Amino acid sequence: MGYRIFVDDIGTGRNTLSHVQDNVNLVDGIKFAWQHFKEDSCQISISFLKEWDNLAKKK
Repeated sequence: MGYRIFVDDIGTGRNTLSHVQDNVNLVDGIKFAWQHFKEDSCQISISFLKEWDNLAKKK
């Protein structure tokens, strides 16, 4: 029917990395919950985003 699935606020509630990985073939897009990055260093945030980028490219 043309529906697309986007997961909102990854890192909060039930929208965890493992939840996305378990359903990666069904997900068309994601949005991060940035409140978790406020206290992290820039390097940690960049590393985290690179890992998500790698997952996206593989799937």
